[in-house]
Amino acid sequence: MSEWKEEWRRFRKSGQEMLAESTLNRVMGHIENHDSAVISAFRNEYSKKENYERSRILRAQLIQGYGYQITKIKGSYIEGFVPQEEADKLKNMDPDSHEYQDLKSRVESQQEVTEQSLFVLNSLDDPSFFDNVRALAEEFEQDSVMLVPRGGDHIQLYGTRLDNEYPAYHESQEIGSIVLNKSGQFMSKVGGTRPFVVEAVQLMSKHTFSRLQLMAMDALIRENAKTRSQVVCDACGNKKDETHVIQTKNNSASSVCDECVEAGY
Repeated sequence: MSEWKEEWRRFRKSGQEMLAESTLNRVMGHIENHDSAVISAFRNEYSKKENYERSRILRAQLIQGYGYQITKIKGSYIEGFVPQEEADKLKNMDPDSHEYQDLKSRVESQQEVTEQSLFVLNSLDDPSFFDNVRALAEEFEQDSVMLVPRGGDHIQLYGTRLDNEYPAYHESQEIGSIVLNKSGQFMSKVGGTRPFVVEAVQLMSKHTFSRLQLMAMDALIRENAKTRSQVVCDACGNKKDETHVIQTKNNSASSVCDECVEAGY
């Protein structure tokens, strides 16, 4: 029996009945039977308001777009994470070298981020589940996404950002199995402890919402797709549905909107 499953059984018998009957209990049961993932729309460079709006769009795409079940979880992790064994190389490097300065900059730019994440359950056993989640992680500019195969073992952290070092873009790093602590957090090991705490009281699916709420999700998905297809005008910096490629005075090509063309850009 997997170590995390035995630990979960001991946890359930520990007298913490409220937790054992909570969403955490159901989540752990679902992990044994279906593929799942942990994904977020949060980025440190966005405002709190922007991050919650991004998360709202991501929830709509997961629930209404793909039909998956989700629940909110809160987690903390290191954005721009550099493994300790790599950071230790600084001790033996020439401080004047470009390699030293680059690694030093990466180590110093690491930031601990507390964010709202989403636990996503492939209750439909969609064979494209992991591919869809990876694509969403890239769309929402995430460093990585956590992929949890059915059974909860051999969890993968998959790199989804081009300039990310750990894990590298489109590469997977196995991070072990689920670990439980006494407070009911479910955790994984990512260069240390990365905790996730289940926040919501239920797994949300299409059946959780009214017809009008699902229609609102559809509208949100369409608006997001339209925004993503827009092009930034090189003159005014605004996103436009259509731009024109013109030759500038220094012979470079620029994408310029109708208003800026008329203004003589």
